[in-house]
Amino acid sequence: MKDLLDGIFNIDMQEGDIEKMYRLGQWREDKARPLLVGFKQYEHKEQIMSSLWKFKENPIPKFQGVSLSHDLHPAERLEIKNMVEDAKKKHLEEDGDSTENYWW
Repeated sequence: MKDLLDGIFNIDMQEGDIEKMYRLGQWREDKARPLLVGFKQYEHKEQIMSSLWKFKENPIPKFQGVSLSHDLHPAERLEIKNMVEDAKKKHLEEDGDSTENYWW
């Protein structure tokens, strides 16, 4: 994790900056398991998630095939999905120049 943060995001993590870090799911030889990482400061997560473009342009072979995403509660995922669907519906209902600048 330290190599990833330093090599791609140029973030120097200290020993206490990562609050928790553990694998999810049961171990199987033929399957990679996700790694859940919790940061002490919310700003570290925001800095990483707002710089994902650096990760997508990743030239380091060691991190090929690795993906990053927010860890959301199922209720949060459902709420976001509903908001996106509502925004798309409103976008289709509206006409004119205002729909060009619609974000969802």
